[in-house]
Amino acid sequence: MNMPLVMGIVVAIGIGAAAFLFSTGFDDLSNKDHDSTTQAVTDESDVVEDWTDIDHDLDAAAKKESNEQKFANIEASIEANPNDRPRAYKFGAALIGLGEFERAERFYQRQLKLFPEDANIVYGLGWCHEKSARWEDAIKCYYQAIRMNKHKFARNNLAWVLATCPDDNLRDGFKAVAMARQAIGKDKSPKPGLLDTLAAAYAETGDFEKAVRIQKLVVRKSKDKQEVEKRLELYKSQKPFRSGQ
Repeated sequence: MNMPLVMGIVVAIGIGAAAFLFSTGFDDLSNKDHDSTTQAVTDESDVVEDWTDIDHDLDAAAKKESNEQKFANIEASIEANPNDRPRAYKFGAALIGLGEFERAERFYQRQLKLFPEDANIVYGLGWCHEKSARWEDAIKCYYQAIRMNKHKFARNNLAWVLATCPDDNLRDGFKAVAMARQAIGKDKSPKPGLLDTLAAAYAETGDFEKAVRIQKLVVRKSKDKQEVEKRLELYKSQKPFRSGQ
């Protein structure tokens, strides 16, 4: 998302997640207001600049503390209404999209105690592990989510990890191809993120001809082309992609 939520999917999730948190409000999901912080700029004297810097630091600390409380408030609200699963899924994805991986993992762990058979929660936990480069834990969670309900995005993320993980002992290009193709299924117009994964999987098997052909389609279909174009150049050079490079 994967990229990985990987990949093009992860970029989209990150933007959408941030929009979810900031548009709905932290304290109360029905509250449309949210904080905004403006920084004063001055060049009157060194002394004033020094105090301004301190003010900036305090503003940042207050903002962080405020957000921490707001995150906690949403979590408490979700736990008070445990059957509102869609909101829990959105919040978990939002935390990941905002880079709050440790908090997201704690949230998913608590949710998993309440709903141990919820494949979306297991998938979200796997996503946290993937973003934290805990590859084996991510793989286990993705397999578990797939066993629960043939989870499409777990298949995609698993394929991505199996194809691009920097750990030689964990990669398996042929399994990655199988998983990526299953994630796409019979979709005649798959999203760029799914195709991006399939291309990476073929590259891992050494089939760079297919990888290049598919990645060209990814580039054409993607809005943010920088990363997918980099992968295309790698495949043209007969090189597979590695997460973190």
